[in-house]
Amino acid sequence: MKFNQLLETANIKSNDKDMLSSFYTELASSNLPTYKKLLVYGCSGFGKTKLIKSLISKARVPIIYYGFEPEKGYTPCKNTLELLKKVKESKECIIFIDNIEVIMANQQDSSCGNMDVQDQKYLFEIFHLVETSSNKILIFSTVAKYALHSCLIDRIDFCIKMAPPLNKAKLNFIKKNHLCKLSKNFMVVLCDKTRGYSYRDIDSLIKLLNPIKQSLSLQDINDIVLKFIPSELSKYTLSYEKDLTLKNMSSSKNIQETLRKSVLLIKQKILVQKLGININNFLFFYGEPGTGKTYAARAFAGETGMPIVTINSSNISSRMSSPSELLGHIIELGTRYENMIFLFDEAEKIFGRNTMGEDAELQGDLQSYLDGVGNKVKSTIIFTLNNEARFGEALKDRFVMVKFELPDLKEKVKFLKSKCASAKEHFSLSFNIESLAKIMGKVSYRVLGRIWDHTLLRNISLNKKSLSIEDFKETIKSFKIKKVNMLTG
Repeated sequence: MKFNQLLETANIKSNDKDMLSSFYTELASSNLPTYKKLLVYGCSGFGKTKLIKSLISKARVPIIYYGFEPEKGYTPCKNTLELLKKVKESKECIIFIDNIEVIMANQQDSSCGNMDVQDQKYLFEIFHLVETSSNKILIFSTVAKYALHSCLIDRIDFCIKMAPPLNKAKLNFIKKNHLCKLSKNFMVVLCDKTRGYSYRDIDSLIKLLNPIKQSLSLQDINDIVLKFIPSELSKYTLSYEKDLTLKNMSSSKNIQETLRKSVLLIKQKILVQKLGININNFLFFYGEPGTGKTYAARAFAGETGMPIVTINSSNISSRMSSPSELLGHIIELGTRYENMIFLFDEAEKIFGRNTMGEDAELQGDLQSYLDGVGNKVKSTIIFTLNNEARFGEALKDRFVMVKFELPDLKEKVKFLKSKCASAKEHFSLSFNIESLAKIMGKVSYRVLGRIWDHTLLRNISLNKKSLSIEDFKETIKSFKIKKVNMLTG
């Protein structure tokens, strides 16, 4: 595909398109462009490499390439030291580093660790050579700006962000690359249902569709899209809570009503928008540990029928070291994908637990991100946090705030009833549920569950076929001896 056609369908800002068009024209006329250091970033499979290769295709100077897919005529390099040597030897050249993550691990894995110190040194030297020469141009492609050292980012002349392909581009891609059994109407439906997907995702998705049957139905497309996990989300935990809804929650009626209203806004999105009703896609669950925040988020997802993507300290990129970068990344996921629930669980593990008062810097970042995206967020984002004090007043007007407290007697009874329902098949229950709830004390759902599980396991080990108040009292006594377990859950 010609450069102008690629540029037309690329999902980048109009002023960036103008700059690239000018860049291409200058290269084609044997003039080196004004901008000497260019960065193109965006998730894998958005078409960055293809666009850059087309951009420099008319260049009449040598192209020194560091990446996995060199074109015929490129001078390939195996490492940064070789790259530096070739740049020094060349009087004029275009240096194309395709996916800066290559430097960070020398393997096709963009989730790798930080750049090696020696690689950084070589890269700084290459920057210096380009800046002090009138005949050298440096072009990077990368998944995210933070993959590049902050000092180097400040020295880039022009940064261009590539967003997910638009429907027109996806439609052209499907027509060109797949002789599939989809009618044009079904292709349009597929493009609509794959908001935020990369070209690689669409390619993989269609390969799953093709073997199904001779003629595909709309339901086939819906089923495959529902089961398919986009590559960008594969690093997180994605699940479908089909058997869990708000009815399963033991939390207070106020919490359930608040969540039902949000579910209604999601399910009636088109009508709500026509009526001009504002949809708040940001929910903030806060309260003591073990009070049901994560469970409520899963139940909320089950009620909406949408998949839930769980993001926490164990699966988020180690390179995003600051709270600001993390917030930006999560909100960007919400703007990129549609009809998903993003759960940012146990946020204090990433933001830090030390600040118990308002954090002005974090509030400012959050306010800036939320004001910047407006109604662009198409999915629901849920934050869970034990202590909301760090965010101060910044959240109250921008989030649906839901406070979770230790369960009262009625909520404990509901929780224990659900436990009894499954236990009565194996044990005879010789206790009153309300009486059992009263002796449990003021504890979280998590501790209630542990007391219950501990009691059942002990009775199983003793071959006891019954459960009594005395059995639970014995467990509670052992929990009180281990106060740390009782308090923290």
